Order: sequence, then structure tokens, then C-alpha cells
Amino acid sequence: MKKLFFILLLSSAMWAKMLVVSSVAPISFLAKKIGGDDIKLHTLISGDAHNYEPKPSDMKIIAKADVFLAIGVEFERVWLEKFHANSKNLLIVKLDENVIKIKHEHEHEHKHKHEHEHELDTHIWLDPLNAKIIAKNIANALIAVNREHKSFYEQNLNKLLNELDKLDNYAKTELAGLKRRAFIVYHPAWGYFAKRYNLEQISIEKNSKEPKISELASIIKNAKDNGVSVIFASPQYSVRSAKTIAQEINAKVVLID
Repeated sequence: MKKLFFILLLSSAMWAKMLVVSSVAPISFLAKKIGGDDIKLHTLISGDAHNYEPKPSDMKIIAKADVFLAIGVEFERVWLEKFHANSKNLLIVKLDENVIKIKHEHEHEHKHKHEHEHELDTHIWLDPLNAKIIAKNIANALIAVNREHKSFYEQNLNKLLNELDKLDNYAKTELAGLKRRAFIVYHPAWGYFAKRYNLEQISIEKNSKEPKISELASIIKNAKDNGVSVIFASPQYSVRSAKTIAQEINAKVVLID
């Protein structure tokens, strides 16, 4: 009986899924594409990433995790060291390595003029070519933890890279002929997407705050000048300003997570 119990225990340990924690849902999506059923995923942030702090329940999960996929969002700068201290065997992977970052559309106010790290836009995955770099970094992390499944991860990675190439080509084709290149968003998350496809992102939010009346008037004028007919908002943020502008310019509001 003891021998059978030992065999069952060993078998369950051998087939235990790798526990992977990521900061945001888009990274979990990419990780699942590569890791498949080999991994169990936990995503920390479901709302506004800029005001997030890990809950005690998150810390318990991170303490048991094999891999933490960091993407460069604000809370990581404070918490990554704490995660490592809480779990010495945790592999922390900085997925933004080898990605050239751009400055955030609306810089935060500082006492000093030199560039700070949090002035850089963290939404790097919204450029499909950046997503390819991120995917490769994820695959390397999974292989480092479970080398026996290297070929499985590499096969899935190659499929994902092919999908991202198709997405990039689709976006290039669909957006190439646009005469009006500007679009309005509430939260300025689409800087990398705009840069990749030669578009102009006009954001409603100013320094993580609702716009002032004068700023709102300027956005409305800009929208009319650019013939904007759709305003993109996110479910994590208020749509009040977006709806106000939409009414003024006879546009519709579309939610994109």
C-alpha cells in the first residue's frame, strides 16, 4: 500500500503543471499559446494596471509559482524584488528585453527634466512585431524550466509567430489606403500600434486624469478636423468623456480591452 501511494505521489509530481504568473491578460494569452496544457496560468491584473498592488492571495500563488512573466508595468518596479524574496526558486523573466520603447504620449509631471523609466509606454504587445519578441522570451523561459518539452514549446512558438506575421500583414493591408490616419482613444495605450502602422493616436485622458473643459474642447476640434467617426474606450476606464465627445462629433464609442 505504501509502495502504491509512493508511485501515485511520484506520478502526480511528474505530471504537475508548470505554474506561470503574468501581470496582464495579453501576456497570459501569448503564454497559453506557447505552453498549452503544460502550464497553469494566473493573471494578476484585471483592471487598471496603473493603480494595482498584489493582494495576499496573489502573493500566495506567486510563492508557489515556477515562472513570473514581467512586462514592465508600474507595480513591477517595486514588487519584483519582493516576489523574489518571497520565492527564491521563482524564475522572473523580463519580457520587455530587446524591445525598443517609446515615450508615453502624455508624460507625467516631474521636478527634474531628465527622462524617467515610467515615462515610457508599457503597452509594448500592441505592436505584433513586439509581440513576436515577447513570445520568444516566453518560450525561452518555459524551456529553461522544462527542457524535456523544448520541442513542444518551439512548435507552438513557431505557430504563434506565423499568426503574428499574418496579423501584421493584415493590418498593413487594411490600413495602407486610409487617408485619415488619426483615431481617438480614452487611455493612450495604442502608441506602438500607431507607430507601426503610421497612425496618429489622440487620447482623451491627460496624465491619468479626466481632461479639463479646455482640453475637451481641443479634442473635439481635433476630432472634427480629422473626420473621426469612432472613439475607442476600454472597459477598465470611464467612458463619460468618450460619450461626451461622441455626441459632439456624431461618432460612436467602441470598447476595446
